[in-house]
Amino acid sequence: MKRLTTQLLVLLLMAVVAAPLAAQQQNKKKQPTLAQRTLKRFAKAELTEEQTAKIKELATAAVPKLTAARKKAALTAEQRQAMNAARKKATDDGLKGKALREAVQAAGNLTDEQKVGVAEQRALTLEFNKATIGLLSEEQRTKAGVKLPGSKKKKKKQTK
Repeated sequence: MKRLTTQLLVLLLMAVVAAPLAAQQQNKKKQPTLAQRTLKRFAKAELTEEQTAKIKELATAAVPKLTAARKKAALTAEQRQAMNAARKKATDDGLKGKALREAVQAAGNLTDEQKVGVAEQRALTLEFNKATIGLLSEEQRTKAGVKLPGSKKKKKKQTK
């Protein structure tokens, strides 16, 4: 009887320890890949199989570079949190472009190395976006609601 009680106690203890670990594993959702996020972004564009394959190929090539840039930036959780809060506040205040980036980076108290890493990450993301959006026809871009980065029409300066 004593042996049975000991075994039951051990099993109960194992269950108590294992239950939170199992719940923690289930709560971790796998983040969508770059290709999945991009394809979801262009879902309304009705991509051809060729375009889908090319986007997956571009994403596969871009991921290692982006990961290296992210490691180079080495942002702490506190910095990310501060930068996200600053980004939300700045966009609510109507900031855009360079002014927005500067406000966000100032809030993160980034070192020079981190600034270089963040800039590299931004450049790689811009390059990837240009390549993927460039695959779409004008009609597909309109359907997806995306514009080719850097395609703003510049105003001509008026001379007097």
